[in-house]
Amino acid sequence: MKKVIWIFAAAALLLHTARPAEAHPPSNMTFSWDPKTGILQIDMHHPTPDVLKHIISEVVIEQNGLEIVRQEFKFQVTAESHKVLTLLTGSTKPGDTIRVTAKCNVFGKRTESFVIPGSSSQ
Repeated sequence: MKKVIWIFAAAALLLHTARPAEAHPPSNMTFSWDPKTGILQIDMHHPTPDVLKHIISEVVIEQNGLEIVRQEFKFQVTAESHKVLTLLTGSTKPGDTIRVTAKCNVFGKRTESFVIPGSSSQ
């Protein structure tokens, strides 16, 4: 009986340490749009113990369903988050939908959308 308990305890410990607890997509994104400069800032919350090994490795930005930016990264900006600044084209107008997909190099991805604010009748 003791042998079974030890095997169970060892298996539980192994499963606990082998789980992908550190592997996760970004938990959320926040967007900041500057209409004067055309710059969109995207902040992605993605805590990591190692900004070189567990990172946001790729960000894809779509405007109204068309891919306009695909950027790959070799490191994450901070241990808590990753930030991307991108200049959107002159054709960006109020009401356009910006869709952002951020991919974790270990596991998962997250997609969120942002609508360019302002009146679309301008």
